Amino acid sequence: ITRDDILDESMTVGEHVYHASIARRPRLNEADRKRRVLSILNYVGLGALANRNVGSAGARMLSDGERTRLNLGLDLTGTAEVFLIDEPISGLASGDADRVIETLESMSTSRILLCTLHRPAQVILNRFKKVMVLTANGQMAFWGSPSEMVNYFRKSAQEMGLHVSREAVAAGGADYVFEVLEAPYTRLGFIQKPSPAMWQERFENYSYRRKVVENATAADDSVKTIPPLPKRSLLEHWRLFMLWMNRTLLSRVRSRTGLYALLLEGPVLALLIAGTLRATGEETYTFYKSLHINEYLFLSLVLAMFFGLTDSACEIIRDRPLIRRESNYKLFIPGYLLAKILVLTGS
Repeated sequence: ITRDDILDESMTVGEHVYHASIARRPRLNEADRKRRVLSILNYVGLGALANRNVGSAGARMLSDGERTRLNLGLDLTGTAEVFLIDEPISGLASGDADRVIETLESMSTSRILLCTLHRPAQVILNRFKKVMVLTANGQMAFWGSPSEMVNYFRKSAQEMGLHVSREAVAAGGADYVFEVLEAPYTRLGFIQKPSPAMWQERFENYSYRRKVVENATAADDSVKTIPPLPKRSLLEHWRLFMLWMNRTLLSRVRSRTGLYALLLEGPVLALLIAGTLRATGEETYTFYKSLHINEYLFLSLVLAMFFGLTDSACEIIRDRPLIRRESNYKLFIPGYLLAKILVLTGS
């Protein structure tokens, strides 16, 4: 689940979850799908907003926290057991952040959640079971519980004689940890900063001393393999094809810009070309005696190709983040292309 939401502003909250359910589990029947969509909307606290349009991020149809919870709900429609979530509470107000964390806590009862957080408050950090601290070079400086993390870095700061500001000591939590990681220390009369490799080596020694490796890893000779996804039936391919048809139609009909371009751009340009090339050698103008009929037909063909190519390119570029997000579910790409061809040709 990426930090930036990938949502269609022309669709409602309920339609997003419903379409995500088709993409991730096309073999569900309609009754089971509707029940699952409703339960997920209520699970993430968006049941009352099912019929509200998502809108753009700046339109404020949904708060940032509601958009984050909707993104969580999209992937809850599938069968995934491990979620990688990039900064789920970044930029959120305290109330929205609390509701997102509550949703994550509920999800963690039956799933594994890995979240990246940037300088989280200690109150937020304490609600996670395990914490991994990475240095600027991506090396591991700590792995353990939030309470153990604070104690570990306090002890490290004392042993190394690090110069940590009083404000950081008073703040504690993640702010204190990052201050310790960057704090200088005196060695052989010179002031220097600990290297990322040094922090990793220090934690490895600490881990071995506490025998974390022996206690945390259990010998298990039975290796479980993940079975491959079953082949999709003709009905499932048909449902995925209709999913792309509905998404394309909704994005074109409900988008004001797309609707204006569809209804006005082509006819206006056709009138301009016709008015510019309207000429005849006789007093009364007739189309079949026009002097520039060949030029008119040539320009009409060029404009039709131009509109078709640019329109289809814009559609595919706009859908690229969505396809990338749902690529794990082996979407029916030929059906996607066929749906685009039918809708764009018809419009």
